[in-house]
Amino acid sequence: MPSAAADRARSTVVKACAPHRRRNPAAVREVAGEDWDEEAVTFSVHGDGGRLTRIIDVGGPYSTFMRGTAWPGGSCLSAPPDWGGLLGVAVAAACGVVEMPVAGHDPELSEPEFQSLIPWLVESGLPLRPGTRLGQPIPQLIWQPDTVSRNIDPSRLGVAFDQTTTGITTIESGIGRPPRLLLSVGDTADDFATAHIYRQLYGSAVWLPIRWWPTIEAGISETPLQFVLRNNLSRLAIRGQGTTVTSSSVGTNELKTIIEQLQQPTAYGENDLEARRARTRELITSGTPDWSTRLVRYWAIADDFDKDFAVPINRNDAGDVEMVMPCPPPLPSDDELVKTADLWWQVDVQLHKTETPHGRGLDGHTLLAAGEDEYLTWVRSGRDGYTFESERFNLIRAGTPLVGRLARPRLQAPSVRAWASLMATQRGYAVRLSASGRRVEIMRRLWGDRRALAATFAGSMLPVLRRFRPAHRAAGLSLGPEEGVALPTGSGDVLFEPYLTLDGLMKAAGAEQEAISEVRQQADDLLEQTVLRRGLILGCAECGKLAFVVIDDLGQVNRCPRCAAHNQLRQPRWRSPMSEPRWFYDLHPTVREHIAQDGDMPLLLSHYLRSGSRDYADVAELELLDASGSPVAEVDLLALADRQVITAETKRPSDMGSGKALRHAIAKRAMLAEQLQADQILLATAAPSWPSTVIEALSEEITKRPWSRVVPHARLVCGLGTGTVVDLQVDPATNATTPWPAQRG
Repeated sequence: MPSAAADRARSTVVKACAPHRRRNPAAVREVAGEDWDEEAVTFSVHGDGGRLTRIIDVGGPYSTFMRGTAWPGGSCLSAPPDWGGLLGVAVAAACGVVEMPVAGHDPELSEPEFQSLIPWLVESGLPLRPGTRLGQPIPQLIWQPDTVSRNIDPSRLGVAFDQTTTGITTIESGIGRPPRLLLSVGDTADDFATAHIYRQLYGSAVWLPIRWWPTIEAGISETPLQFVLRNNLSRLAIRGQGTTVTSSSVGTNELKTIIEQLQQPTAYGENDLEARRARTRELITSGTPDWSTRLVRYWAIADDFDKDFAVPINRNDAGDVEMVMPCPPPLPSDDELVKTADLWWQVDVQLHKTETPHGRGLDGHTLLAAGEDEYLTWVRSGRDGYTFESERFNLIRAGTPLVGRLARPRLQAPSVRAWASLMATQRGYAVRLSASGRRVEIMRRLWGDRRALAATFAGSMLPVLRRFRPAHRAAGLSLGPEEGVALPTGSGDVLFEPYLTLDGLMKAAGAEQEAISEVRQQADDLLEQTVLRRGLILGCAECGKLAFVVIDDLGQVNRCPRCAAHNQLRQPRWRSPMSEPRWFYDLHPTVREHIAQDGDMPLLLSHYLRSGSRDYADVAELELLDASGSPVAEVDLLALADRQVITAETKRPSDMGSGKALRHAIAKRAMLAEQLQADQILLATAAPSWPSTVIEALSEEITKRPWSRVVPHARLVCGLGTGTVVDLQVDPATNATTPWPAQRG
């Protein structure tokens, strides 16, 4: 049924999710005026389901497999086709619909039927244990596949949905505490949709039309529905699971009255009533749904989910992964499921030990390995990995066995940096490493990986590395004669760079004499990585200038790096001590430059985020470029922490300017977060707090910006690099800060 509202709804969903679609080439876009080649599965009011199978058509090749149930004659519970109104919608959501619906109204039920059916419908959305139902379905819900009349107890029957879920099961994605139960109160379509969507995602939610909840008058006992809800919510509270009561149509006072009734416990021991009341008041509260990405449910073939395969891959230095061989054949192991139905299914692929953020609208065909046919099948970036359709769409010859008709794409998993570039390209932008980012990439190669690099900067050697920062005057380095020497750089703007002895390293580390072995070991590690270089400070007999000569270049005769004179290695060249020359240590020039520009801050944040995450990957500083190649925004750290994309800005002092300059700086961070579909905008500082002006500017930008996917969380990290790190989240509506949750989904 064509509907402008439905088109807008689908467009809204597509912005938040990643559908099966391909971006059309520019030539096609110009001629056809369509940006996308999409696969949209629809169901028509005329009964044409396309690839969808109606329950009433379950038969023929399905009959052997689908009808093998314990229910009498394949009967099930279904919404009667002529039921409309609140009851029709509620039963259809709980049971499914076998026959095509027709226009109808709320059915007329007797009071006993109503008082049995409504609690049963409510219980269908609760996380109940087996055998705890108090409500019962009524005979009007029974659908029978033929005209033979049977005397069937409706409580023995499954629902219509069960007829289409044979061989599959629900599994949950992610870890954590069970999500709060959602109770959506009200008679409107929004109230119903909120509960229905939440139930599909997390397994438990209740829609409570307000007309089903009569006001309890003095002397009148509560209805079965009220007892069922109060009893179950009370039991959930005892187990520590909370309930969020929400509504888009019920007034605040009326909703408060309902919540107060639900907060009265039904089970308590002697002298335990007040404690139970306090517990229910704490856990049964009003609010808005928490649409977390943790513990999301989805369907999977029962015998085939969570299978591991060894697939050869190529991995480059940047962390990009490409499969060498195609995916294994996605053939269900249940022969009856394959043999008795012309089924099609989705295949989820998770390449382990990769660092690609999933979902977020990344074009699916960009996930195909180089040389793969993008029209082989539909591919998309899903919530947990890659999803492709089981069917192959290229030439398939008659008689080809099923396994040969299945799609087997060869996939690639871009690194965080490559993924950011792909995301930016889709919107007409480009991404490149900033000058600081290029330095960090050099440092990453010195250390071997970013984990080791960040760990060193967050460890006891950071003061040692910082001691190598240059100064405009030699006296400004405050080097004692036993700690090292300061040599001019020789550049136009003369700076003096320190070269430290082992005693200088020890003093910079703040180590006592007994800790010399620890400092010695860490220094040796950095020497092996060529981060530090050992050598001598030698003077030239010709020009008289001092210079550092690395150990690999030392000989009996050494060439002066300034005047090219050759000097014998004699005592006047090293001067003191008289006996033998003293070793000095130099820091790699890239590391010196990075330290001099406070480049340690993003690395400190990287280590902090990694230490609190199960899965973590990040990339050095990036710049976002417009179509002309001009920088429009930058990010100090782009991180993927437990599936959360984080864009971060770091400052040693908590200063981002004021007034218009501050708002402009925050707007650029938000703009980049929008391009990358970030879950968090993080501001980090070494200072103990962020000023209120920064918090207000960040809240204002998050509140006013029309985010296309999801509003990112505002996060503040203070005291970075100190003994006391404070991690906060900001409520953009109030500017209030609270501790950042240990787990955020």
